[in-house]
Amino acid sequence: MKVIQNMNSLKAMRRRGLIKFDRATGEVVKHWTGRPVKACYVSDYGSNAEYPRQRTYVPGAGSCFEYKGNYYTLKYFDGCFCPFVVMISGSEALPPFV
Repeated sequence: MKVIQNMNSLKAMRRRGLIKFDRATGEVVKHWTGRPVKACYVSDYGSNAEYPRQRTYVPGAGSCFEYKGNYYTLKYFDGCFCPFVVMISGSEALPPFV
């Protein structure tokens, strides 16, 4: 699982309606450690991937959307109130009992 931090990729996903930006996405914010970082979290799925029937189900990974041949989902991490876009690798997309 890889967190997408490239703003060009996130903006392209937003233009396609796959994700919605949070008001702080792309801005420099203060990390809990005190250092400034660029916020790469989002607020929710976009209108083209809003409902589960419009998303793809990948066994072992759950509800995802496809972008440029890769599968992505939104994941919350401990201590974060907004989800991050994560790319699902091939091994995580396999069924658990293969």
